[in-house]
Amino acid sequence: MTHDLHRQLERDAITLRQLRSAVVVADARTLGAAANLLGVAQPSLAQQLRRLEAALGVELFSVLGEEYRPTREGQRFLLKVRTFIDVVADMDPASPARHIRVGRPPTTWDAVVSEAGRRIDVPAVAVAIEPVEQLHLVTTGRLDATIVRLPIELPDGLAAEEIAALPLGVVMRAAHPLSAKDVIEWSDLADQELLRPEPGKDPAYSAWLAGALAARGWYPRSLTIDAGNDTLFLDALRFGERLVALRPVAAMREDDGLCWRPFADAPELRERFALVTRRE
Repeated sequence: MTHDLHRQLERDAITLRQLRSAVVVADARTLGAAANLLGVAQPSLAQQLRRLEAALGVELFSVLGEEYRPTREGQRFLLKVRTFIDVVADMDPASPARHIRVGRPPTTWDAVVSEAGRRIDVPAVAVAIEPVEQLHLVTTGRLDATIVRLPIELPDGLAAEEIAALPLGVVMRAAHPLSAKDVIEWSDLADQELLRPEPGKDPAYSAWLAGALAARGWYPRSLTIDAGNDTLFLDALRFGERLVALRPVAAMREDDGLCWRPFADAPELRERFALVTRRE
C-alpha cells in the first residue's frame, strides 16, 4: 500500500508537506487550529488543501461551519497517508514527517491548542479524542501528550502543567432577553435552563461546575448534548427560548447568531486547561 501511494505522489507531484497538512487538518478539526500547529497562515493552508484535492481528483473534506470533516474518500486516503508518513519518519529521524501526537478533547478551544503548541515547541499534531480515553493513551504511549480540562486526577507516571485559565461567561442566542445586559447577575439566571455536555464524558469537570453553581445558589435544569457535536450544541442555543451555556469568550465565533456576556462577580469561575505528559 505504501509503494502504491509513493507512485501516486510522484505521478501527481504531491508533496510531503501537503500530506502532513491534510493529516493535521483532519486531527485538529478546524483550519485555524491546524494553521497554528503548522505555523502557517490559514489562506496558505487552505490553498495547500485545494491543490492536493485537485491533484487527487477527490474531495478530502466536507466543511460544516468551521469544522473540517474527512469525507469517505478522504478517510481512506488519510489512512494510507498516515502509514506512509510513519514509514518516512522511521527512515529519517530528521524528516519533517516526524511529529508528536497531542490529544485534543472536544470543546478544547483553538486558543488553548495554540498555547499547548507554544509550550511543546516542536512539530505536533492535535488528535481528536474523548476525555475518558486521554490519560490511558498517554500512559500507554499512544499519545505523547494530551490537553485536559481541570480538575482531573492523574495516575502515577503522568505530570500536568496548567496552560490556560479562561473566565466563564454566559452564551445565549443573540435575541435572548438577557443579551440586553452588559453583565449577568446570578439572579438573572433563576428561570434559565443550562445547556451542557454529557457529564459522563468529563465527570470531574462536570462535578466541579455543578458544585460551583450550587455555591452561588443556582440549581438549573440541564439539557445535555454530546460535546463532540458542536454544531448541534450551538443550534440548540440558537433556538432555545430560555437556554444558556457557560463557556469562555474564546469559544465564540463571528456571525454564529450567539452572544457572550461576562458575570458581574465570578472572577474565580474559570475553565482551566493543562498539558499532561509522561514523567521522565
